[in-house]
Amino acid sequence: MKKQLAKLSFFTREQVAQILQVNPMTVYRMIQRGQLKAYKVGTDLRISEEDFNQFLKQSLIHAKANTSTLSVSKPRKSPKTR
Repeated sequence: MKKQLAKLSFFTREQVAQILQVNPMTVYRMIQRGQLKAYKVGTDLRISEEDFNQFLKQSLIHAKANTSTLSVSKPRKSPKTR
């Protein structure tokens, strides 16, 4: 059991905000919405490294390239100038 506890590491809300390059209040709102797990320690909030990594995995967006529907549009005619 001691080996497992030694491997745990936690971030403060400010540290997570710095990593994500957002305001600490944004991190607080993500916690309130249930998007990011946090633990209350006294009056402070802590986010485990494991939960933070899970949040990042869930937030990953995969771009879809759909080359079969690419179309080339005709150039627009410019309005006549007088």
